[in-house]
Amino acid sequence: EERRERLLAQAYAALENAAQLRAVRRKLFDRSGSVSDFEACQASLTPAEQHGAAAIARERAHGSDDPITGAQLLLALDDDAAAEALLVTQHASLRGGDYYRLVPLAQTMEKKERLLGAVVC
Repeated sequence: EERRERLLAQAYAALENAAQLRAVRRKLFDRSGSVSDFEACQASLTPAEQHGAAAIARERAHGSDDPITGAQLLLALDDDAAAEALLVTQHASLRGGDYYRLVPLAQTMEKKERLLGAVVC
């Protein structure tokens, strides 16, 4: 289903069908919660709709069982402090098996001078 929806999104983008594109990209973000799907969804929205989408992403980040994805979403929203706070609060949920995701996150946190967040990663 996800692959079909991604293909639909490509088709709607090519056809310049903005309404259907927004609907499909919203479904994809609702399912995955990933930064890339959030950014694609955000890009398909009008400026007025983007504020609401950012609020939904912020709620999702704070309610996520995965602090890495939550922190990544908050970083995509340019809320470095909230991303760091989330990592610190949920540090016990971080797992070494997510090393491939933790290293880039730690590097991003360090570049943004959020050293406590980098250390937690």
